Amino acid sequence: VGSFCFILGSFAIQSWGQTLMKDAFGFSTQMVAYLFMGVSVADCIGRFGSAWLADIIGRRWTMFSFGIIGALGCFYAAFFHNSGWQFYIAVLVIMTFADGVFGILNAFGGEQFPNDVRSTGLGLGYGIGATAKIVGPIFMGLLVGGDYVSQHINIGVVTTAFTFFGVCLVIGAVIYLFAQETKGKDLESL
Repeated sequence: VGSFCFILGSFAIQSWGQTLMKDAFGFSTQMVAYLFMGVSVADCIGRFGSAWLADIIGRRWTMFSFGIIGALGCFYAAFFHNSGWQFYIAVLVIMTFADGVFGILNAFGGEQFPNDVRSTGLGLGYGIGATAKIVGPIFMGLLVGGDYVSQHINIGVVTTAFTFFGVCLVIGAVIYLFAQETKGKDLESL
């Protein structure tokens, strides 16, 4: 469930973010391409940051804090999207934290299982969570409407979708607080 919640918002942004920037906020295709290069850099920084921070404050608190900050980015996108630039800043925050947490998410998931079933447990957990890669884009597509060629983007879609993604991130962040903290432990001892 935690993995599903984190994947849902970030993958929907990865698949629909460019469309929203272009069609809902009026950015040119070239500008959207440049802006999403910045999103990719922010995502990498988030992944390195979560991996580093997990060894300092622990995996659970890293997952929690990155989830909550990502959720705040979603709520900002949902309610303060008067301009494309405000929306873009929110996307940067969401992808830096909600997607950036994947620097630790899968490793932490694997650490929850004993050695003899670690790969099966991680594969099952991430596999179920990865169904969000289907659900998120479909959810956005249903909200946006249109057909295979053109969409009918209403700016109200942003409020509905990003409120939902923010709630999912809060749920995911809280769920990881119930996981076993593995900071400083050898894999063999888990």
